[in-house]
Amino acid sequence: MSNSKYQPEIDGLRAIAVLSVILYHINELWLPGGFIGVDIFFVLSGYLITSNIYPQIENETFSFKNFYNRRIKRLLPSLYLVLIFCSILGYFLLISDDIGSLNHSLRKIIVFWGNHYFAEGKNYFSPVSNEIPFLHTWSLAVEEQFYFVWPICIFLSRKIGFKKNGILIFAFVAMFFSFLLASLLIFQRHQSWAYYSFPTRYGELLIGALLAISQIKQKSNSPYFSLTGLSLIFLSFVLINGTSHFPGVTALVPCLGTLLILYSTKNFLTRWLAFSPMVFIGKISYQLYLWHWPILAYFRYATGHYFLSNTIIIVSLVTTFLLSVLSWKYIEAPIRYNAMEFKKTFSFLYIVPTAIVLLLIKFSPHFTFKSKLLSNPSNSEELTSYGENICHGTIETRKCLKGANKPAGLLVMGDSHAAHLNSFIDTLGKEQNWAAFVASSSSCSPVLEFDQTIMSKMEDRKNCENLKNYFLSEIDKYQNIAIASRWDFQLGFSIGQESDPNYISKLKKTFDLLLAKKKSVYVFSQVPLLVISPERAELLSTRFGFKTSNDANASVLKANQIVRDLVSKYPNITWIDISAPLLNFDNGVTYKTFPVYKDNNHLNIFGATELAHQMNKQHSLDFFKKNLSREKM
Repeated sequence: MSNSKYQPEIDGLRAIAVLSVILYHINELWLPGGFIGVDIFFVLSGYLITSNIYPQIENETFSFKNFYNRRIKRLLPSLYLVLIFCSILGYFLLISDDIGSLNHSLRKIIVFWGNHYFAEGKNYFSPVSNEIPFLHTWSLAVEEQFYFVWPICIFLSRKIGFKKNGILIFAFVAMFFSFLLASLLIFQRHQSWAYYSFPTRYGELLIGALLAISQIKQKSNSPYFSLTGLSLIFLSFVLINGTSHFPGVTALVPCLGTLLILYSTKNFLTRWLAFSPMVFIGKISYQLYLWHWPILAYFRYATGHYFLSNTIIIVSLVTTFLLSVLSWKYIEAPIRYNAMEFKKTFSFLYIVPTAIVLLLIKFSPHFTFKSKLLSNPSNSEELTSYGENICHGTIETRKCLKGANKPAGLLVMGDSHAAHLNSFIDTLGKEQNWAAFVASSSSCSPVLEFDQTIMSKMEDRKNCENLKNYFLSEIDKYQNIAIASRWDFQLGFSIGQESDPNYISKLKKTFDLLLAKKKSVYVFSQVPLLVISPERAELLSTRFGFKTSNDANASVLKANQIVRDLVSKYPNITWIDISAPLLNFDNGVTYKTFPVYKDNNHLNIFGATELAHQMNKQHSLDFFKKNLSREKM
């Protein structure tokens, strides 16, 4: 078998892979397992690269310079074109915090480490991830890392005397441990690391490499291999989804499907894959992959919605296709087959564009949008945060005490929606002459047996465990306990974000415990969820004349009602509705011309403080004054 011979059916496979990814990214409901198109690419890359370098290493004609020269010409021109173009666009479209995140990702991408950067808590299936412009480059980083490691492994294996069978055994064992590691990380709930990291993904590239090293002289003409392979791939598109234990063992299904197609040739199915429109899409698949994601991400960023309108979808697809064809024809093709030697290639196609990216990062502050809405000369922190001197993710007595200067009579705990009530509690306590101890941790609810492994970041898991332990150790010291949380997230209504599936029963169990201890319990409602933050809405309106509605999300109303119904079943638990009074402000988003939200779901210091003032004036929180102002501790 001549592995270097052009195989048009491989471009057909590339077409299936990239189209599945694009369909999934437009709407995951269209093709639940469409993201496995990336796994098809991994197998193809492992097969093609190894087909190219293994015979050369065997014949002692392999050159690392020539290999990396070809890889740079193939991959970097189109990648840097997208990075530079979409970064400039992002500097006009993104608010300052998001520009900072964009720049952080760029710094990692240009040193081929983007996948491990995104593994630090950027859940691929989270709705927030759909607005990260360069998230999709994680897969390119995996391939680039493979290109660094795999040629060296084969080269050294041959140098120390390994023959073909020895290299095959080595590759198989390495592949096995890669899939095993991915499965173990999934089992231990480290989904982000399992999904993005090189050690959990190189096994998929090695599946293709194993076929290439085998150097099978005669492929099978039987259509059954192709039929089985395509069936495995298309079943994966339908049966695998964002909640599946993936990658790991589950990823073997589409990978083996791809392998079977590569093994078969010259039958009606491979001829279908070699159909000219399929081949053309396969040829521009790299460009399609590069362009489609940031285009969709920026549309979602501007609208604040995951589900895009038909008009936006059509515009996105047409724009993606046109940019892909142009960049393939005028960037990739001319450069890829240019006779430029390694030094010039490295200088002009890596060093120079990298310098341009770094210059863009350096000058990006000049693009930053200056918000008039957030320009409060007296104290801008009041509008841009829910407080820095708070007890969030840590337990520090001095920071946790809020309200009047007296011992705390109220313990307030919860996730970040407890954190954003710090100023609310502090203001109310001072006005009513009582004090509270407020402690919180991101995404964490201190209910009994809460499963903190739903969190991607290990730091958040540790902080949550500490918060839960503190809650159990301290409740006997307080007669009054308050709980605040982002209820739509905790109850699993926040699409794409993992939650504790047994949360409501654990919350009920917690209420039962507190009432058995004869505690007075208070439960805060969740504030309305905005479509996008006030700052982002102002930027889009000012720079592009784009108006975005900021209606409350139905999931919040539903979650509030469920928790309120549960609270109503207990005689000594008080439901505190802070969402209705908030809507009495100018439009639920601003008050006295200033925004009351920090982002799209947290109150800022100003908003929380003003809400406390208003509710105290209306005497709707007098039960706190009655129960706490005389508290002796």
